[in-house]
Amino acid sequence: VEPSEDEYNFEDIKKNLYGEVGHPLEADELVFGGLKNGFFLEAGSSDSETYSDTLHFEINQGWTGLLVDPHPFLFDKGLTKNRKAKSLKTCFSTETTPQIIDFDFEAVWRNETSLLSMGGIVTDEREDAEKMQCFPLYSILLAIGNPTINYFSLDIEGAEFAVLKTVPWDKVDIQVITVETHMLGHVFPGTRADLIEYMRSVGYRHVENAHRGTNPIREDLGTTDDMFVKDGVQLVKEKKN
Repeated sequence: VEPSEDEYNFEDIKKNLYGEVGHPLEADELVFGGLKNGFFLEAGSSDSETYSDTLHFEINQGWTGLLVDPHPFLFDKGLTKNRKAKSLKTCFSTETTPQIIDFDFEAVWRNETSLLSMGGIVTDEREDAEKMQCFPLYSILLAIGNPTINYFSLDIEGAEFAVLKTVPWDKVDIQVITVETHMLGHVFPGTRADLIEYMRSVGYRHVENAHRGTNPIREDLGTTDDMFVKDGVQLVKEKKN
């Protein structure tokens, strides 16, 4: 779906402008320094407003980009927000080709009494999962012209590492990536430490403690997010030296 030309229709932009706990502002202050007219990719964009990690860049800095979410209700609700970015209703494949996966729209991670995550890809053959076709991240980037992605927010409930391993890194230009990492190992193999080492091997440095924002719910769940910056992309403090 192409970017909307209509006026924004947000429910609470003040609450959501900087994401759930300020990750986009942290990325802007650490790396972009107020860069105007960039391009973002947000995977796990939900309804395109609630805790979106790209609203700051779109509204304050004039960026556009691509919003990706597979949940049919949340995606359709997102279209009513009139974001100035493309929207795509799909999931990212964990292979280098399209695949049919099981998707639990309610929660990937749960216990007997509580839902502990959002919906996502599952591999445990649970009865309430639905079949869905997912496409490789690289194929999706090619379909939109393989632009430079200044900021990539990846929050897909445990499939992050599996998706990142499908990317041909020598054929894309993704500058900064924020990855939710506390669910790594719950659905697909690979720990947070494995991801950090993998990203180093493909040309990205891990910026320790880049994302320090939190709240009581995230603390209870042990939620963590990590920032990776492509080799050669300077941090703001490095540009000043």
